[in-house]
Amino acid sequence: MKPIIGIVTRPIVSKENSNLNYVSDDLRKAIIKYGGIPISILSTENKTYDLDNYQDQELAINNKKDLERILKLCDGIIFQGGSKIYSYDKYIAKYVIENDIPALGICLGMQLLNHVDNNDKSFLLNNESHYQKNKECCHEIKLIKNTLLDKIIKKDSIKVNSRHHLSIIQLNNFRVCARSLDNTIESIYYPGKRFILGVQFHPENNYEDSNYKLIFKSFIKECQNVR
Repeated sequence: MKPIIGIVTRPIVSKENSNLNYVSDDLRKAIIKYGGIPISILSTENKTYDLDNYQDQELAINNKKDLERILKLCDGIIFQGGSKIYSYDKYIAKYVIENDIPALGICLGMQLLNHVDNNDKSFLLNNESHYQKNKECCHEIKLIKNTLLDKIIKKDSIKVNSRHHLSIIQLNNFRVCARSLDNTIESIYYPGKRFILGVQFHPENNYEDSNYKLIFKSFIKECQNVR
């Protein structure tokens, strides 16, 4: 059976000033291409998320229970890139780690996983030089031997895209999978879990790339073993 892959949506405001919940279409297509069924995971709070004036508050118990019903439908979870971390993001990330659900965190999604593993403390460095929009391969990253990303790609280094303003500088239970040549952390994983991987780059934007497709294939294959 094809695994069900939940994509955590991102709040955005359209050009017409409408509040929307966003899923990358490249990500949706990558999941389908490599054998999964994509579904959207929406916040269960009856509120609009203001990107500029958001005040973080813990989810109510009923919102947590409603989210858990959604998460139990999923064999794996993907956390997309974005600009802000919300209360529902954090609850889902904690749930994923505690219940050992296969997960892939992309850009902000990687930072989110590390954030909740550090008990909601952010350890980030401003890294504007890494933001290079609309370029497929910006810089080289070095893979660290015997880590999850190394086992997936099986190369010493690869070229990646780069669209992030911030970088992780401190880990708790996660371990580094890859660094750029300026020592920026480009990938992390959670040892002892079946598959919890974070990448600072965006593999969905060129999902047929020979390296990026291995990430999606490995993730979806692991999701098939959940049920």
